[in-house]
Amino acid sequence: MTMAQLIEIDSYNPILVFGPGELQDPERFPLTFSEIRATDDINFDIKKHLTSRRAVELPRVGFDVLYGMYYLECILIAKDMLATYGLFYDFITGKSHGIEITEQYYNDVVSIVITNEFRWIERNGKERDQVKEVYVEDAPTFMLSLASGENRTVTFVNERYFLEIKDKIDISEENISGIYLIHVSRAYANQAIKALRHQLRLHKSIDNGDN
Repeated sequence: MTMAQLIEIDSYNPILVFGPGELQDPERFPLTFSEIRATDDINFDIKKHLTSRRAVELPRVGFDVLYGMYYLECILIAKDMLATYGLFYDFITGKSHGIEITEQYYNDVVSIVITNEFRWIERNGKERDQVKEVYVEDAPTFMLSLASGENRTVTFVNERYFLEIKDKIDISEENISGIYLIHVSRAYANQAIKALRHQLRLHKSIDNGDN
């Protein structure tokens, strides 16, 4: 990665945006996540790691939900350009999957927004080996759109998503609003948007001769 030196911003640099692996756009899933394509070198349980999750009660924090696999997007902010480093990280095996690295100048960034998307996620049924799909509406998604037509997206959690899986993770409806992951992941996404929009405004001013 031929990045210039990172600059100081109000939040941490690089900025981390993250969400559960199962909530990401399926088109971004690595081929190794498909059991059909599995080989002797691939863990046949890797798709199960996407839906491995449990609620925990933490001192001074309240409730949180831990996942076997997350999608992590690190955004590195420099003076004239930015870079992204994204991957699916499996905490069960300690392995990374689907690593993607991009570099672009700020002029190549079209928009940075949080949009709402829909997702189908798997949930185990009452019968053994029975799998049901659950439709999640309005899944909050951080989106970085580039002039090339590529979109860097990270979908994170909200209360509606946890309402759909509360029985699976054994948490009561009244405790959902206090889940720490809901608040921290949204805060990180907002930090990324604030920092990136600031850089975009700076470069547009410079390009327009308003410096």
